[in-house]
Amino acid sequence: MDWIYAQAILYIRDLSTLRGENFQQIDGQKLSEMKEEEFLARDAVNGPTLYRCLQDYRTQCEFLPAIDIWVLRTACRTFGICRDFVDFCFSRGD
Repeated sequence: MDWIYAQAILYIRDLSTLRGENFQQIDGQKLSEMKEEEFLARDAVNGPTLYRCLQDYRTQCEFLPAIDIWVLRTACRTFGICRDFVDFCFSRGD
């Protein structure tokens, strides 16, 4: 859910159109497995934008070096990087 709101702040012009409540109870792994149609079903206005953001994160994750997850999470807490992003990157199973 944090990831949804973080992306909304960055990429959605009218936050009043965000249907964030439709993304409750979705963890990073479920989010990473969702198809574009599922984003659209949960938020007809902003679903496509959120899905594109997810695909951008997928691309970024491919270039992460193979380091210990604990080290990465510690750095993320220290520098304020979204933990959902880290969880997403390491839940891909690639």
